[in-house]
Amino acid sequence: MIEANTYKDLLNEELLERVQKNPSYSKRAFAKLLGLSPGALSEILNGKRKLTQKAALKISKALGYTHAEIEKLKEMIFQENEGIEVEKQEAKKVKTLNSDYSFIISQWYCFGILNLVQTKNFRWDNSWIAKRLGISIFEVKMAIEKLVKAGLVNFSGKKYEIINDVIETTQDLPSKAIKSFHQSMLEKGISALHEQKVEEREISGVSFCIDSQDLKKIKNEIRDFQDYLSGKYNKNKNADDVYHLESVFIKVSQ
Repeated sequence: MIEANTYKDLLNEELLERVQKNPSYSKRAFAKLLGLSPGALSEILNGKRKLTQKAALKISKALGYTHAEIEKLKEMIFQENEGIEVEKQEAKKVKTLNSDYSFIISQWYCFGILNLVQTKNFRWDNSWIAKRLGISIFEVKMAIEKLVKAGLVNFSGKKYEIINDVIETTQDLPSKAIKSFHQSMLEKGISALHEQKVEEREISGVSFCIDSQDLKKIKNEIRDFQDYLSGKYNKNKNADDVYHLESVFIKVSQ
C-alpha cells in the first residue's frame, strides 16, 4: 500500500528500498526499470519535471502496482500538476505521527542524523555522515530531505540547522513505520552482539513472572526509565557517539 504523499516521494522511496537491498544499485538502473531516461528520472526526483499520466502507467506496470495503487499514483499526479496544495500541519515542538512522518519513523538513520548532529566535531557532509552511520550517501541525502520537509531541520541555502529533534508517536499505535523502526534496531542489536566489543555495549536480560494486571504499570515504568536516562545523558557537550536503547519486554509463556 502506498504511504507517500507525492509521486516524487514515492519514487525516491522505491529507489531507496532497492539501494538498501543492494548498495551498488544505481539511479540509472532504476530509470531503465521504469522505462525512463536517467535525465528524466533525475528531473522528476528533483521536482524539475512533472510526471505525466502516460508515464505513470508505464511506471505502475514496472513496479507491479495494484489497481488501487495505480489510482493513488494518478491522484498524486493530478494534485501536483493542477497545483493543488496538500494541507501541511503547523510545526509544533512535539509532533504527532502521521503519514508525513512515516518515512522518518521507519528509517532509523533519520534519528541517527538528528542525534549525530549533537556530537562534537560533527560535519554537515554527506560522506562523513554516511561513514559514521554506516549507510549510503543516497540514504543520507534522502533522510536530510525528509527532515527538512518535516520541519525538523532548516536549510537556509547556506547551512543546515536542527529545529526540533523530537517526534512523539501515539503509545501502542500499530503502525508499519513504527514496527519497521524497531525491527531495524533489533536487527542492529543482533549484529552488535557479534560485532561490537563487550565494553562498547550492554546486552542483558532477566526473566520473571508477573501478575498480568501489573503490565500497564510495568510498561509505564520502563518508559519513565528511558526518559530518565536520555534526560540525564543526552546533549552532553562532550558527546562523541550515538547510542540507542531498545527495551524489549515480551511474554514468553503461551
